[in-house]
Amino acid sequence: MGRLLFIIFASFNAFILTSVTAQTRPDKDYLVYVLSESADRIALVRFGPGGARVGHDLHTGEMPTDINGPQSIAIARDKKFYYVSLAHGRPFGTVWKYAVDGDRVLGQTRLGLFPATIDISKDGDLLFIVNFNLHGDMAPSSVSVVELARLPTKRRVLHGVVVSPDDAYAFVTVEGVGAEPGTVEIIDLAAMKTVATLDVGQQASGIDFLKVEPAP
Repeated sequence: MGRLLFIIFASFNAFILTSVTAQTRPDKDYLVYVLSESADRIALVRFGPGGARVGHDLHTGEMPTDINGPQSIAIARDKKFYYVSLAHGRPFGTVWKYAVDGDRVLGQTRLGLFPATIDISKDGDLLFIVNFNLHGDMAPSSVSVVELARLPTKRRVLHGVVVSPDDAYAFVTVEGVGAEPGTVEIIDLAAMKTVATLDVGQQASGIDFLKVEPAP
């Protein structure tokens, strides 16, 4: 009886999966960029009426014999450019700017040790990259603000970053080390300084912005 129920349940699940797949087949193409850290590749993935496929891919980085380690990608709001952080360097990582048209490299700049997550300001003028810093002993790391400044953090092992829709603040998650709590550090982007720090659960990681509400 138990085996019969299992077969019926499995068949029912297969039917649901098939039905949902058929009903949700898109009538347009959805395009996403995907990074492959160990392969040093950037792939443009298309999902549309014909299914999912890789439109094209390209190599990123400048070290021919070592892994460059692409970590994060941010696409400009006008969809003309995108930025890729490369974690590995000699010793510092970099961020590269690409044109969406032709995936041409337009420039690069040096960051801190092991840069990871990227976010871009609403006006497209500021790029924020947290430097994860896995080299040597754990030490307080930094947030790179491209073409403006490098801001120190109070704890070690940065993970995520998001900028408020009004470009007023950047919110940075810091994992901490050992028994340290996770932390959210809030940076005033006009003053370019940390204005608040809040402890959360251990090893703070992903972060995204929900909304702005009137203060009570």
